[in-house]
Amino acid sequence: MKVVSIVLGIALVALGFACIFTPFSAFLATGYLICICLLVFGAIGLIRMLLTKTVRPLMLIVDILGIVFGIIALCNPGAVLVFDMIVVYLMAIWFLVYGVFNLIESIRMRREVNGWGFGVAIGILGIIVGLLAISYPVFAMVASGIMIGLGFIDAGFGMLTYGTLFAGFGGNGGKEEK
Repeated sequence: MKVVSIVLGIALVALGFACIFTPFSAFLATGYLICICLLVFGAIGLIRMLLTKTVRPLMLIVDILGIVFGIIALCNPGAVLVFDMIVVYLMAIWFLVYGVFNLIESIRMRREVNGWGFGVAIGILGIIVGLLAISYPVFAMVASGIMIGLGFIDAGFGMLTYGTLFAGFGGNGGKEEK
């Protein structure tokens, strides 16, 4: 298990740097990930219904639509771009809402919390990033590609840490000998 963790960690770190150096490509891959998720979740839902022999009409429709949309999108690159643009605008809205709520909450808590100014700054930054993402979708695409890369690097270092520190280098699995 140590070797698998270390190899996977190295692969994730390398993939993370690849995403950071090609953030637009990394972002475009999220549309394909969404398509695959639609297919998998739809298939799992249908299998669950078959195994439990309980059919819920609404869930059946949702599962079938997930499979159909997933297949259509994977076969049509233009549809994948639609998913990508939906992600951009959802991300922009999230940043705006997060920024506004963080700003309001920080100002409300200014008498109770010493570091409230930091919360105000983060709220303003969230609003700026949200407005930039709405105004310049390419900015959001590149930023999200970089964030995907940073996430892979973080996960990779976590796997490396697990493989080297927690699993231990010796044959005793990292446990101290008595």
